[in-house]
Amino acid sequence: MAPAVDVMETNTHTQTQIKSENKQSVQVLEQLLSKLTVSKSQDEINASSQDLASFINGDIEEQDAPTKAVDLLKKQVGNKKDAVARERALDAIRAIAQHSTISPAVEPYLIQLLPTVLTAVGDKMSAVSKAAREAAVSIVQASNANAVKAVLPPIIHSLRNAQKWQEKMADLQCIETLCQSAPAQLAFRVPDLIPVVSEAMWDTKPEVKKAAYGTMEKVCALISNKDIERFIPELIKCIAKPENVPETVHLLGATTFVTDVHEPTLAIMVPLLERGLVERETAIKRKAAVIVDNMCKLVEDPQIVASFLPKLLPALNKNNDTLADPEAREKTKQAIDTLTR
Repeated sequence: MAPAVDVMETNTHTQTQIKSENKQSVQVLEQLLSKLTVSKSQDEINASSQDLASFINGDIEEQDAPTKAVDLLKKQVGNKKDAVARERALDAIRAIAQHSTISPAVEPYLIQLLPTVLTAVGDKMSAVSKAAREAAVSIVQASNANAVKAVLPPIIHSLRNAQKWQEKMADLQCIETLCQSAPAQLAFRVPDLIPVVSEAMWDTKPEVKKAAYGTMEKVCALISNKDIERFIPELIKCIAKPENVPETVHLLGATTFVTDVHEPTLAIMVPLLERGLVERETAIKRKAAVIVDNMCKLVEDPQIVASFLPKLLPALNKNNDTLADPEAREKTKQAIDTLTR
């Protein structure tokens, strides 16, 4: 029985030690944050930020300290009465993300801070807004390429719902950063990005419109399909200027598709085809149906097409019932049959 008692005593001692270390870590963290908040000169701010970043990314007990850091930093960023406290907290977040040896244990906590940081980009104080933008980009740069699935939702949510145009600009910059830091992983998320970046291309703010166009070009550069690569600039133009749809449908109608079609390819093609199917001219409706038919024959997995069916089938069914030209109706029916199959 004696060894069991020894083990229990050892466990109790270890737990007590961990609690003590955690308490100590949290105290050090609070002191470093206080020191940063009262820093005045840029050199002091940089030094205090670096001390805090080194501590968080250092060899500390991975229990209370990172969680407490997130809580403290969120509280500081949300301090409506003190702009300096907000700016310093964002400086700290940036420094943690930019640390030369960022701890894998800290990464998830940084992603947890991203929504708060993106909201802060809309701050009316320009210094706070600038610090928030730098912090947001730093978090995205610091995140592991395989964490794209976790990083992207807060960015997409922010771009879709942001009230301030500055926040949208930061969202677009974050997406462009991911295009550079995690191209292979982001390619799988192109279908999630194209609709939300398309919305930004129609924003009322000219700066957002222009930036969104550039972001869309970078996102579409991730699409790997030899058949449509040369048409991508035209496809992007169609999102910004729907009057280009007929001409682009004509161009694509003359293309023979031979490469396997995957979700990212459909994501950029479907907006064009959706508009082409509701154009006034019967010839455009017919060509759009032919493109749908040809492309969907090259889709191996039915799940790839499934999410796009609600955008294409209703217009095809309507054209099949209303088109006067028998040949156009026949092509439309072929497209419906291919999609259904």
